[in-house]
Amino acid sequence: GALLLHAGADLLPEDPIFSKITLARLLIAGGLVAFIATGARWRDFRTGLDAPVIVLLLAGAATTYRQDTYAALRFLVTALGLFYLTVGLCRRSSGSREALPVLALVAVVVAAAAGVAQVVQDDPTGFYRDGVRPVASDAPREDLLVRARGTFSNPTLLAGLALLLAPIGLAAAARRADLDVRVALAGLAAVAYLGLAVTFSRAAAAAALVGLGVAAFALRPGWRLALGAAAGGMA
Repeated sequence: GALLLHAGADLLPEDPIFSKITLARLLIAGGLVAFIATGARWRDFRTGLDAPVIVLLLAGAATTYRQDTYAALRFLVTALGLFYLTVGLCRRSSGSREALPVLALVAVVVAAAAGVAQVVQDDPTGFYRDGVRPVASDAPREDLLVRARGTFSNPTLLAGLALLLAPIGLAAAARRADLDVRVALAGLAAVAYLGLAVTFSRAAAAAALVGLGVAAFALRPGWRLALGAAAGGMA
């Protein structure tokens, strides 16, 4: 839970405890070791993404060897460790399948709400949009449209987090039987998508629309003809 919240709110300290070991990396390693110590096997961590993950890791290692970018490789290994920790937790604990999507939604809403507040309050973020042209400026630019960055250093990171975690929140809302809880989770997911929208990233907005379209196509068979016609018209 702390690791998911850290993704959106920088909950954990970034300074290393020793060498390159941060608290987040220590928690991930400790979680994986705890799983193995309690009887977890390789099948508890296997996914359909194992082959692409191996290719990605090899490509990252090759790039690191050529360009001496060890920080990027450490980040990649940390992200993969969190991925497999989450997979193992979902496989070993059925209750986590209900709790983790809600925590993921809370994490992205924290960052998205901060981004919405930046735009509403016209708080200078250093990133602006002049029509279709993005502008970066350390000086406030009242003549330009403020781009939200939330709790991150730039709007792209906020948009990426929303693209990753907001659909998980929508899925969590759709699975709930209680209407009140479903509406509450859907409202939080809407805040996440609003945070994505106020980054004014055209690529992120297009990716979000495609993702929502795919989800609607899969979950709403009655909408498939209309969605197909809309996709054909846009093409």
